[in-house]
Amino acid sequence: MKRKAHYTLNEKELILHVKKTNIIVRTVLFVFAFFSFLMPVIGASISVISGGGFHFGFLVGIVFFGLIGFVLLRMALWNTRGREIIKFDTETVKYSADYGWFTGGEKEMKITTPLFYNIRDLGYTKGQSGSLVIEQEGENLVCVTEMKYEMLEELIKELLKLEKCMNTLPKGITGFWKLGDTDIPETDINLVNKLMEILKNDSRFWKVKFTEQQAGNNFYTICFSDKTSEHKMGINTSYPMYCGIKSLDDWGLVGFYDLPKHITELIPIQFMELRTEFLGKSLRKDHITRLNSAELEQIKYWETENIGNVIFNKYD
Repeated sequence: MKRKAHYTLNEKELILHVKKTNIIVRTVLFVFAFFSFLMPVIGASISVISGGGFHFGFLVGIVFFGLIGFVLLRMALWNTRGREIIKFDTETVKYSADYGWFTGGEKEMKITTPLFYNIRDLGYTKGQSGSLVIEQEGENLVCVTEMKYEMLEELIKELLKLEKCMNTLPKGITGFWKLGDTDIPETDINLVNKLMEILKNDSRFWKVKFTEQQAGNNFYTICFSDKTSEHKMGINTSYPMYCGIKSLDDWGLVGFYDLPKHITELIPIQFMELRTEFLGKSLRKDHITRLNSAELEQIKYWETENIGNVIFNKYD
């Protein structure tokens, strides 16, 4: 389990802790909340005791001010004890807002593709703070807890470490589709261009070259050099996953290696790094249950034996 000032993370749960606001602000919110609940009740009680009776207007007032009181109480609790709880399992992501006295805002997102993580800029912080966004193809879950960009980037790196242990590969990851398939995922080329600019503008690297997907593979490549050696990076064209490529020589196979830390630290957080420990794992039936028939045919034809050569393949 990883504990930080603003979050707690383990393999199955992420808790985002809302920063407490000024105690004076919270006190004012609590006071106004309780007065909103009490004042209409007290007014109605005085009317009944004094012989004025209970009128319909009192009921309207109780409901109206009760709603105001609830909103103020929720704001006070959120800024005192608020937490966002996100639970992960193999099929779903479940979200709830914990106010301390009660929970609300429950949401559930079924996992159909790998989860990716982004930062939503809050606008008023001038790029210094943001909130976490959990994304998959065609759907996202937006959190509201404000955190510094540096903390969010660290959190996203930790989340991506968990995501690397994909038990089931997502549909379309091979780049093959059946005729008539829709909603085909595609890596955002703007992300790739952003990565290219980062490498080109860093004086530690030179000979930075981008190669489009070729007819016989399902990935982009970026080649560049530094003072230690030449490097080649592969980026899956369907999902923003990358790896270090050691060789492309063997027929139908890609060789992998782990890119050095000084390189991976520069890569935008929207990309997921896949390391050789994962890519070299033997391919099992449960890994490919979500793939379409065209993908399964390619895997069978090429007799693919490990996960890496499904995600980064030279099928043609």
